[in-house]
Amino acid sequence: MKYELSPSLDKVTLDIEVFYNELTGGELIFELCSPDGQRECQFILTDINESVSSIVSLSTKDDYFDTKEPDVVANFQINNPILWNAENPQLYTLILRDGDEVIVQKIGFRKAEVKDGVFYFNNQPIKFKGVNRHDSDPKTGYAISYAQALKDLQLMKQHNINAIRTAHYPNAPWFTELCDRYGFYVIAEGDVESHGASMLAVKTPELSIFLNHENDLETARIRQETIDNFSYFARDPAFKKAILDRQQANVERDKNRTSVIIWSLGNESGYGENFESAATWIKQHDPSRLVHYESSIYQHSEYQNDLSNLDFYSEMYGSTEDIDCYCETLKAKPFILCEYSHAMGNSNGDMEDYWQTFHRHPQSCGGFIWEWCDHAPYRENGQFGYGGDFGETPHDGNFCMDGLVSPDRIPHSNLKEVKNVNRPVRARFDDGKIVLHNYLDFTNLADVLTVNYEFVQNGITTSGGFLEVDCEPHQSVILPVALPENNGSHWLLNLSYTQNWDTELLEMEHELGFDQINLYPQNSLKKQPLVATQTTFLVNETALTVEIRNEDYRYLFDKQKGIFSQIEKAGESLIEQPLDFQIWRAPTDNDRLIRAAWQNAGYDNAYTRAYETVVNVSEQAVEIRVTSAIVSISRGRILTLDLVYTILADGQFSVKINAQRPAYLPFLPRFGLRFALSKNIGVAEYFGYGELESYIDKHHLAKLGVYRTTAEQNHTDYVKPQENGSHLGCEYVKFDRLYATADQPFSFNLSPYTAEELTAKTHCYDLVKSPYTIFNVDHKMSGIGSNSCGPNLKDEYRLNETEFEVEFQFILG
Repeated sequence: MKYELSPSLDKVTLDIEVFYNELTGGELIFELCSPDGQRECQFILTDINESVSSIVSLSTKDDYFDTKEPDVVANFQINNPILWNAENPQLYTLILRDGDEVIVQKIGFRKAEVKDGVFYFNNQPIKFKGVNRHDSDPKTGYAISYAQALKDLQLMKQHNINAIRTAHYPNAPWFTELCDRYGFYVIAEGDVESHGASMLAVKTPELSIFLNHENDLETARIRQETIDNFSYFARDPAFKKAILDRQQANVERDKNRTSVIIWSLGNESGYGENFESAATWIKQHDPSRLVHYESSIYQHSEYQNDLSNLDFYSEMYGSTEDIDCYCETLKAKPFILCEYSHAMGNSNGDMEDYWQTFHRHPQSCGGFIWEWCDHAPYRENGQFGYGGDFGETPHDGNFCMDGLVSPDRIPHSNLKEVKNVNRPVRARFDDGKIVLHNYLDFTNLADVLTVNYEFVQNGITTSGGFLEVDCEPHQSVILPVALPENNGSHWLLNLSYTQNWDTELLEMEHELGFDQINLYPQNSLKKQPLVATQTTFLVNETALTVEIRNEDYRYLFDKQKGIFSQIEKAGESLIEQPLDFQIWRAPTDNDRLIRAAWQNAGYDNAYTRAYETVVNVSEQAVEIRVTSAIVSISRGRILTLDLVYTILADGQFSVKINAQRPAYLPFLPRFGLRFALSKNIGVAEYFGYGELESYIDKHHLAKLGVYRTTAEQNHTDYVKPQENGSHLGCEYVKFDRLYATADQPFSFNLSPYTAEELTAKTHCYDLVKSPYTIFNVDHKMSGIGSNSCGPNLKDEYRLNETEFEVEFQFILG
């Protein structure tokens, strides 16, 4: 099947090519029906024997470039065709009848092209909100059912994913038919992959050093050797036929699939003459589609790449700065990230940064997250296993656990972040007005969603409503809502975008995304103040401790460490372990590269040490001034701390901290205080980003609001344990017997496990709970990023200050 759309897309010329293995005679009927079921046109051949060409065998000269001519060609012309796109996948029905044999083929009309370095689909510049997907299941392995694939597509639609790269091979034969029907743009990738060849003759096992020593001549030589070896199969004539065969098989199978708009030559197999021949063959046989291949960006030491048949400049795991650099001048080819934002463990902390960059540059056409699902089979114990759990060698550990969903398709918080970053409409506060921008490519907002709004004053919803907004694709409108006056309150406007009608994969009122606008950010949420009241303190100071007590409370201060070792009310302990400082977090998968630097600096076994303690007593308070440090065993000083503890009546105390960090040390994982609380501490109420975990670079999945949680509910069970469950932007956290706040928004974490336990264990089902509830109050937690296979964590998301100040305040019940 071949067709051509006119430049204005108002006319399509369709050629149906029929190939026979054996001529039958009789009548051949072609019938084309429009998406609404109406017959568009009909074509009848009454005597096939007189109408068809003779059957031609494949040429023996070059099987890969000389294919047989069709036996029958039927021509149709359709005026004002209904076009297919991922937002509204309209399909025509083609019916072929030859005697008793009937073939039904769904087809769609669309146009994909590159103009002036911009990718256009149906004359609209679009962005791929894509994922890389494998046929995979923890029980059935690489053989999946229709229902399993449909589950994937439904989850993708629910989370605003519009494109799929079939990494790294053609998926199930019927998979692209589902993509036609439900609306996904597909990069169909040939099954060519040759990672192993890149390791030939490489002198070092640590390829990661390439990223760290680019000025080293020996490393540069090894890098070039790797690139050349990487292209071993791409250049050796012995492999030309095999590579061409795989491209031809990929194209021939899916050439009639509407959703397939780009052919990919394979994955990470270097570049050379064999791939150039493959790209030439594809362009000759299917000029209506575009061709992609990422490895073409690597230049060999002795070969000049021919990129004339490739339509994209493609990278893997390029940074936002890489995109800016490419797009700052006009290029002939669009920039595409065929893999980015590596979704391993607690990840995708850079999604918003990427999408701000994609939107900024017309030449950037989006990207494909690596990857859709974790790949882990079930073990005999019914739990998921990864590399090494089955006695195999070699293996790559948990590097197969790098998906947006679990092996059994339970969404990770990563997918929730992706969903809202990919939301179809975004709102901004501009000069006293709420401006909505429609990021859909072909759909008016009024045709797809309702805008639900609510005003929240000091954490309490006061009013709301809903609106249907008329806004064309890629356009903006002002939302007609009256905003509250600035009365000093903390005002939030919550906007939720819900589906207007049922589709095959989405239910009516499904939330497509949300925005939250802080209308008057200068106003802080009212916090419970610490008010000094007169009382009589009894203070007993020794060489090692300071004991402070009144009628209700008793504090025991450790002068060697500069921390409270005991806090009691009416003889009952309120902390189960000393109240200590915390800089370590259980490394995430994205910390796998920085982790060595952290441990080399001793961050994982740090402790506090006090050098000077001065106690001042007044009628209102006891003040303890401390000069101390956070140090590490067999390492140097990590932080110098100047501390002021202020103890007030009625169980109120504060900790004012000035911290200095040597600039040569790596950035800190976190900084804050760690409480070991009783298991019966109960429910925590907090105002911050929730309900799901949130971080400085991963909070677009969450809204500011009042939430309640427990240590068990707050924990996220990643198969490989790691940092999880933090909440950004908190104004307060409140238990029945403890209230925590700070002089600036802070992060907190509530967990049944210590950071040490999460660090030590390799599987979540081996974790041992602490006898206490672990409550971390953090001045700052470094971001999440995606550095397990991607760029380094951005500077602005690191706790990298050489000096910082914070004051925590607490009320004990």
